Amino acid sequence: VIAEAEESEEVEVIAEINAPVVETFVALEDIQQEAEAIEQKSEFIHVAEADEQTKKDVQSFADVLIAEKQPAVEEAPVAEEQR
Repeated sequence: VIAEAEESEEVEVIAEINAPVVETFVALEDIQQEAEAIEQKSEFIHVAEADEQTKKDVQSFADVLIAEKQPAVEEAPVAEEQR
């Protein structure tokens, strides 16, 4: 009976010692999940910013092409008038 009581006390002491360790691991897992969520949001923001920059670049390129075409279009009627 004494051996069982001592063993029971040892189990309780081990459980008390392990409880904070388990809580720490759980807290670390929570922190890691939060960090991963933040990282994913950050990646999404970078992609969104890159998409926005790509849109601006494409629009700028289109504006240049349009500007290059306009003088050619304006010159064509003048050339026809000279004939």
